[in-house]
Amino acid sequence: MTTFKKKLSPTIAILIVLVVGLIVGGYFVFSGGGGLGGDQAGAPKPVLTPEHLKANKLKGRRVKPPPRRLSPGVVDEARQQGRLVLAQARGTVVKPRRIRLRVSAAPRQRVIVDWQLGCFLNRRAKIGRGRYRTRTPNVRAIPVSIQGAETCIATATAGLTKVDGTGRVKVSVISG
Repeated sequence: MTTFKKKLSPTIAILIVLVVGLIVGGYFVFSGGGGLGGDQAGAPKPVLTPEHLKANKLKGRRVKPPPRRLSPGVVDEARQQGRLVLAQARGTVVKPRRIRLRVSAAPRQRVIVDWQLGCFLNRRAKIGRGRYRTRTPNVRAIPVSIQGAETCIATATAGLTKVDGTGRVKVSVISG
């Protein structure tokens, strides 16, 4: 076995010490102090466990899935009241023949309705969208983008246009 003995120049030695110092210092900075007496020294980090979910310790608003409708009728309905409010109804229609939107407002006034309809058939999808302004009460059919579709997901948003005062708005998605 041969041993190599080579003298290190002072500049290279200083560079190595600086690089090692930067690495160690960066570790302490980015790891939150590394146990050097910071506020979080020794504090366990919170962990999400199945027990938390079972005990319902996680509070918050969960978004419910859109309602599904196999037969003709109201799929979803939304109401809001106040100044310049918006109401949004959404739903999934299985084997749709036609889809209609019904809007009403109190006091009777004009509303703006935005809608979107995504239909699916044999791994194909087509999305239709539109906007109209109408006097309430009103029922309007929206075109099914793919005839014979397996499912369609409809979303409709209605908003009041009267600036003075308060009011109520209601929007419904109707299948059949």
